[in-house]
Amino acid sequence: MDGNMTIDVKVLLEEFSFTSSEIKNLKEELINSFGDPASSQKIFDRQLQCQQQTNCHGCDMQGFCHIMVGIASLNLSHNNTAIKEFQSGYREFNSRNETWNSILSLALLCLTYEQNGEYRKASAEVKNALNFLKKYERLQVNNYNEREKINNLKLQLDILLEQANSFVPASEVSEVSHPPPPNDASQAFGTVNTLNDYLSLFSIPVYGTVTAGSNGELFVEPVRNSSTIVYEIEIEGNFYEVLSLAGTSINDRQVTLVPQESYGWAKVRGRSMNAWKIPLDEKDYVLFRKSSDAKDSDFVIIASQDALGDRYLMVKRYDKSNKQFLSKSKDEMHPPIQADENYSILGVVIAVAKSIES
Repeated sequence: MDGNMTIDVKVLLEEFSFTSSEIKNLKEELINSFGDPASSQKIFDRQLQCQQQTNCHGCDMQGFCHIMVGIASLNLSHNNTAIKEFQSGYREFNSRNETWNSILSLALLCLTYEQNGEYRKASAEVKNALNFLKKYERLQVNNYNEREKINNLKLQLDILLEQANSFVPASEVSEVSHPPPPNDASQAFGTVNTLNDYLSLFSIPVYGTVTAGSNGELFVEPVRNSSTIVYEIEIEGNFYEVLSLAGTSINDRQVTLVPQESYGWAKVRGRSMNAWKIPLDEKDYVLFRKSSDAKDSDFVIIASQDALGDRYLMVKRYDKSNKQFLSKSKDEMHPPIQADENYSILGVVIAVAKSIES
């Protein structure tokens, strides 16, 4: 695998898409540096100095600068530095909604994890990249010029996944599926693995089911202690990507939690909310902030009582101006629910977690 590494990185580097002639020239310089440690060191020193001088704030080259430092680090066998730079490049491209470059950054990260012998992390990130690529492919369904490069990248990612999974020991898989409980209060809210942005949220409880119809369950006061940023999460042994419902893009995947608020996870049951821009599908998990106050167009957890007096929960979208709770389904029509004294808002949904395996 080591012998093929440089060729794979070159192929991925050539696929990065930029309109700036300056960045195109830098990309060519980086491609020509392969096999030349002196050139790689020059690029590494120059870009690192640039980062330190400017702090990269507001720079349109920030994402590619991280990629350049990362690839130069790989050429110099500084793999841990490369990992950090590829992670930073991915975050920067993702924040700018440059989906294609985000996927390529993840692919470089996967290659580096494999080169480093960190096969479990490589497997997790390549699944993330494939999931992103699947969404990108749907957005480009009518763009025939993109099909070939999408298929080529998918083939490379599939090979990467097969390679990574072949090295993952069963004991590591078990460890990932069953994380140990926290040992003290400082870990109670969650801990971030800075190497791959995975988050274990031990204290945010799963409240059972929030249905699109009826028979939901009550929730209790969750623990609050610290703040963190969620990129991907693990719930009951399965990995999920987190999509923010507060943003304007389907690629808005970062969700900020703060210690002053109370949060909870609830599993979606039913199909009455599966036609929104970011659908709330059956078996998704929604992350909600406990609140009785919601703005217009917020997704909310609402509570009511059935004919027998049993309390149940639903997830809906709040139409504040018309005082209604709305559904939107691909399967059938669901009439609005009037926001009257029979219904109370218990929480505002801030994100949805979707299985990486789906």
